[in-house]
Amino acid sequence: TGCYALTGYIVDGCIEAHLGCYSDSRVGAVVGRITETNVNFNRRGVGNGINRLGLLRTNLGGDKASWVQAVKGANMSFRRRALYDIGGFDEGYKGTAYLEEVDASERIRTAGWLIRFEPKAEIVHYAAPAGGVRVGSKEKTEQWRFRNTGYFLGKNRGILQGGFGHLTYTAVALKRALEWRDTRAPVALMVALLSGWKEGRGVSN
Repeated sequence: TGCYALTGYIVDGCIEAHLGCYSDSRVGAVVGRITETNVNFNRRGVGNGINRLGLLRTNLGGDKASWVQAVKGANMSFRRRALYDIGGFDEGYKGTAYLEEVDASERIRTAGWLIRFEPKAEIVHYAAPAGGVRVGSKEKTEQWRFRNTGYFLGKNRGILQGGFGHLTYTAVALKRALEWRDTRAPVALMVALLSGWKEGRGVSN
């Protein structure tokens, strides 16, 4: 049962469960349960956010309500006042717009709001192997991931954590060079990361 969409379907009661969370005046945003059909979670406990190494770690398949670090675009809602407080989404996330909702979550929490994970607000997500927010080739899509990650780190993390992120993504860039058999890949990816970092450092929340 549920309301079907091209990328999955909304389980009955999802919207009502989202709305119910806002009876708590502390809640600025809600992320619902996301049942993935062909994507594996990359963290153990329930949560969504950037770790100390600059990597996005997600598991929104739990069955117990909890406080989390960030929402996820597939199943999220916001209190209008919270979005007003932070000035809405940052349009500086370009290309694939990767991490725009994580950035909004960061600013919402900084403004004093909490973010709730609610398992009863559930969708079943059919992650597509191609299309969606991907831009052109896999190489171009990955460049945008690096650029937007750099932008997020530059804007929201200090020099130390940003440095960890740069080291992490250097390793990822080298891995991509091996996977793609393209020795030019690390340079293009790191240029994207550093350009995002530089731009992010010039932005204040």
